[in-house]
Amino acid sequence: MQLAVLLTHEESSTRKRIKLLMKFGDLALETLLLYQMLEAGSPAVLIGIFTFVTASNALACAAMMFFVPHERAPLAEIFIDILFDFLIIIGCPMLVVYCLSTFTFDHVKFAINLEVFPPGWFEQGASVLADAEQVGVIYESLKSLRIMTALNFFTRIGVNMTLCFRLWLVVGLIKTPKKHRSSVYPKRHRLGAALLVAYAAMLIICVEESVRTSSLACQPHPECVVNARRWTVLEAGSLTQCPCLMLIDRDLAPKTYAEWENPMNVTEKVAQLAAKGELHTLQLTNRYLGTLPEELRRCKNLRHLSLEYTHTQTFPAWIGEFTKLEFL
Repeated sequence: MQLAVLLTHEESSTRKRIKLLMKFGDLALETLLLYQMLEAGSPAVLIGIFTFVTASNALACAAMMFFVPHERAPLAEIFIDILFDFLIIIGCPMLVVYCLSTFTFDHVKFAINLEVFPPGWFEQGASVLADAEQVGVIYESLKSLRIMTALNFFTRIGVNMTLCFRLWLVVGLIKTPKKHRSSVYPKRHRLGAALLVAYAAMLIICVEESVRTSSLACQPHPECVVNARRWTVLEAGSLTQCPCLMLIDRDLAPKTYAEWENPMNVTEKVAQLAAKGELHTLQLTNRYLGTLPEELRRCKNLRHLSLEYTHTQTFPAWIGEFTKLEFL
């Protein structure tokens, strides 16, 4: 009975500590969303914005414990929490706007191809003229909006439920302002504030190192257009550490007949980028790939396999292990 009174009383320190724990749960959900963005290879700009919002959320909560007066605390704390929750929620439309603003396509050249080449020819495909890197980034980015795993489901639902809960608190605060005169979080709680500041610092460091080290690991492979932003312990001279998600290497206009007849051999390059088993997309045009390397077998999540003018004669027996393949 005494515990129930402590939990329902607005001035109760126990109730405020529970609200602080709920804040840490909220930050945990946002961290999971950020982790999913990193693993999906989302653009660095969006990752930077999301990291800034999440870290600012933690720092704002720590600041409110010490600098917001008691009489203004309830309204300020709830509205600031809603602001950050809303910024997290609009991540999906922000991603769509980013994709629309960065994609370019030469419509004039495509119209010429439609007039010059007969129907059904390779050159009539819009994907031939589209920038492969842009298409790859947009494909992976938009795919991250889909709920494909249980973790995706619980994180998306959790963030939305958190926002709904805070909006419910705002309604209660507006209807009965006299009943909500106490702060949401405990005041002068040094341990809680220290943990929030430490969380923000660790989050920024982890994201920065994940982006930096994965970029360095993939630097020798310009053919990898999208890679997971994963903290990688770099080994000197290693060419198999890149957590590549999309390998696209296309030569759409060979300059000589010899280049068309004897294209560059990329078998070793494919083997290097498939070594981590992360490839989702492999797209080659006018490149030599006589047989699929054994390393590609590790890529159980391969969804897109496009081989055009690659001199590939046969597929190995294990090609049937790609159970998630959507395009061949």
